[in-house]
Order: sequence, then structure tokens, then C-alpha cells
Amino acid sequence: MAQEIHGDSSEERFAEILIERGVLTARLTGPSVGQREGEVVAAMIQARLEGPDTVNSIVLDFTDISFINSAGLGSCITVHNDAKPRGAAVVLYGMDASIRDIFAMTRLDRFFKIADDEKRLEKLTRGS
Repeated sequence: MAQEIHGDSSEERFAEILIERGVLTARLTGPSVGQREGEVVAAMIQARLEGPDTVNSIVLDFTDISFINSAGLGSCITVHNDAKPRGAAVVLYGMDASIRDIFAMTRLDRFFKIADDEKRLEKLTRGS
């Protein structure tokens, strides 16, 4: 059964969080991820990781995002660093070409698992 988690209204402006079968999906709400948005989303995910649900994978869903700055990239790294000691993989999903290019230019595409489509996403999170 899927468990949708809502924070206060300011948190909900930046992401919708869903935990299902060990996969925490954070659907980022756009159009951008900067310092404020990134910090709030990272804190929301950290709180869920400390909660009672087992999380084996974290999906950062960029479907609605058209811009990310360096602070947003830093927040993605924070999520990765919070997930790693818990054995949870972080998968980036739904990135448009410009977002994908930013991850490639900064070589962060080597740091994260990336799913370009639902089939790949399922494969990367299947072990969850």
C-alpha cells in the first residue's frame, strides 16, 4: 500500500513524497530547484529516512523541473550522503536535456543512478 506523506503547506510547494514498497519518491515541483527548495526537500527526505518505513531506494523525480542551480545540486548530494549509510540508492528520474547536461558537465551523472524512462526506473528500484 502506498503511503503519501504531506508536510506543512510550505514543504508541499517543493515536493510530493510517496513511499511504496521500499521506494521513497520525491516528485519535485517546479519549475526550479535552488537553495531554498533543495534544502527543504533534503530535510523532508531526511525526516522520512529517520521514520519507521524501510527505504531501499530514493527517486528524485525531476519531471516538472526545468532549472537547477549549484545549491540544488548540493542538495542532491546531501540526499545521496544521507541515503548511503542506510544502504539506499538514489535514482534521478524525469530529467529534461538541460538538467541532464548540468549533471553531465559537473560529472554528477557518475555519482547517481539515472533513469530516462519508467522501464529503467523499475529496473533500478526493483531490488527495493
